[in-house]
Amino acid sequence: MKGYNIKKIYKEILFKNLKYYKSFNKKICAMVKADAYGHGLCEIVDLLKKDVDYFGVSNIFEALKIREISKKSKILIVGKVFDFSKCKDNNLEFMVENVREIEFVNKIECEKLMHLKIDCGMNRYGVKEECELKSIRELCEHNKISFNGVFTHFPYLSNKKITKNNYNNFLKKIKILGNLSKNIIHFGGSNIINYDFNYDMIRVGIGLYGYENINVVPIMKIFSKVLDIKEIKKDGYLGYNYEFKSNKDTKIAILSIGYGDGLLRLMKDEFVFINGKRCKIIGNICMDVCFIEINNIELNIGDYVEMVWNVEKIAKKSRTIPYEILTNFSKTRCEIEIV
Repeated sequence: MKGYNIKKIYKEILFKNLKYYKSFNKKICAMVKADAYGHGLCEIVDLLKKDVDYFGVSNIFEALKIREISKKSKILIVGKVFDFSKCKDNNLEFMVENVREIEFVNKIECEKLMHLKIDCGMNRYGVKEECELKSIRELCEHNKISFNGVFTHFPYLSNKKITKNNYNNFLKKIKILGNLSKNIIHFGGSNIINYDFNYDMIRVGIGLYGYENINVVPIMKIFSKVLDIKEIKKDGYLGYNYEFKSNKDTKIAILSIGYGDGLLRLMKDEFVFINGKRCKIIGNICMDVCFIEINNIELNIGDYVEMVWNVEKIAKKSRTIPYEILTNFSKTRCEIEIV
């Protein structure tokens, strides 16, 4: 390890997680938007490009990054697209959600790249009104247009009643489309596997990276370099706003990771591992560094320590979700190491 901060991606665990989702006998769209949920888009794509059916992203910028790495991978943009010509030029599949978009796509002759999104309750993207669906069907039948896929996204997978109602709403809407809905039907997110629905492909997001399912394991650990080691006398203060006051002579280490790297300030009082022992983060977390107490711990400048936390626990403490904790690390000044 050479950098100040290191993300270690454990590829064997990644493939075990993928194997679990493949066991449901569906096609797999690996969601790698937001820098692969903070795990490194380029690295995850390079690992999985021979083992998944699609990569899913939010926008054309992310899609073009994947295309640089893999010329053959199928890439689906599930967010809003404006430059359909660029999608055509780079063989990028994309979402459409209204007659106007389909008409434009037909003019530039790249309709085989289209996936029609149905809004079944999220009220975000997708066709919502039945009259719009009827217009889409008439347009497509008249111009002999077909979709490569039809899809939706369920907003509340932890609520079975709502999700089943959403699914029935989806079925009602694709019935209006008739034969236009006979290609790939795909759903997200990862826990759609808990439902006995009829579909062809899972868009696997956070589950692939080891969260929100008891059958998967986190694939990433973060290590930070010790920049300095200091002594604070009893009743001495540390960091911004004198957040920490020592009640005894205290030995501290300064680590090269701060909130500018994704370590939320609320993570103070969490822990790192040093030779199997837990050491507490103390004081306010700075933009570029944080502090740990290392009394009775052997540690040298230049050593690496493992940042240890329970993402679900921290998310709850921070009144957020694991997704936000993980994607914070997408902006880290951090080397990625595949092990």
